[in-house]
Amino acid sequence: MSISSSPRCGFFTLPRELRDIIYQYALSLEHGLTNAADGSSETVQLIAYAPPEYIFANPLKYVCRQLHKETRGVALAWNDLVIRFTNSMSACDVFGTFLNTCSPTRRKCLKKVVIVEKTTFDNFSDKYRKWICLMCGAEKPFLYDYCLQHPDARVIVRHDASLRLVHSDDNEFDYMRLWTFQHAGLRMAFRQDYGVSFSSIEVASTDLLDFPSNERRTLQTEGQLREVLPNLRCTVAPALNMDLCRQLSRDYFDERNIDFEQRLAELHNLYEEGC
Repeated sequence: MSISSSPRCGFFTLPRELRDIIYQYALSLEHGLTNAADGSSETVQLIAYAPPEYIFANPLKYVCRQLHKETRGVALAWNDLVIRFTNSMSACDVFGTFLNTCSPTRRKCLKKVVIVEKTTFDNFSDKYRKWICLMCGAEKPFLYDYCLQHPDARVIVRHDASLRLVHSDDNEFDYMRLWTFQHAGLRMAFRQDYGVSFSSIEVASTDLLDFPSNERRTLQTEGQLREVLPNLRCTVAPALNMDLCRQLSRDYFDERNIDFEQRLAELHNLYEEGC
């Protein structure tokens, strides 16, 4: 008795262009891809974050060989990649391990990478020097080299640095003001604009706006820095609490003729674009 072979799956009779569209819908994730928290120093396992749990980044590749072949690595092209520090490795080093272990084809798929890094030192000057060196290739040069070789990819390093390290007060207004000055100062050091339309009173009220540029000039004379890249950016906080900002009193802004809604929009853009 002969046994007939199983009929071919109707899905694979669709044109490849249509299958790719279906793959994109199936593998596009609201929260993107991230690294497993318990990854080793030799490999980086990517997973999908689907609150409140983590799932396989690409479950389709486990269905059959053809789906494995057609969907391998494509999730990187349709999702942000969020790399977080682990107990044993910095986030930048986790990303470096990922680059070393993935193929050139997969590296080219990357569109946006967010590296959430932890700042562990308290010295005000040292942390600014470290941030500047990272953006200019003197620190973790593989990160700079990747951005240089892949201009279509966008990398943002979001430092998980406490704002309390440079200010003793812990109220809502100081959070917004300090967040603004720190990021605008770094933006000026890297991009020659604050990204925020400051009043003259605000500029004169703090040295945080000039400090990063002064540090960069010092490092530049020491010959440590390379040119800033447009696709390598940073923030010195992992998030911007827009809800907290909106709860602030408008008196400070009204007294200085600052458009409150415009300032919020500028801060949002500064956070999304990076310094």
